[in-house]
Amino acid sequence: MAPMGSGDLRRSLGSALLLGLRFPLLLLALVGIFRNRGNRAVWVVAAPLFAVTLVHTIFFSSHRFTVPIEPLLILLAFLGVSAIVTRFRDKAKPA
Repeated sequence: MAPMGSGDLRRSLGSALLLGLRFPLLLLALVGIFRNRGNRAVWVVAAPLFAVTLVHTIFFSSHRFTVPIEPLLILLAFLGVSAIVTRFRDKAKPA
């Protein structure tokens, strides 16, 4: 077995970082989708994300194919963060 070079280490760290970031972003995106489920624009943005995630869950997954939809995931995750912040801010307001 050949020793791991610095390029291999960098690639494996990059893969771990992408996977480590994708899961929390996906959870936040699900919150954003749920909180804005009546908004048709959210579903237009979410449809490609669901399609790519479903295909790569069932079949071979490569970061090369999932990276192009990361901006959509980040956008939906921002909606999730916004919903969470709004909820906590509303609870913190005195009545």
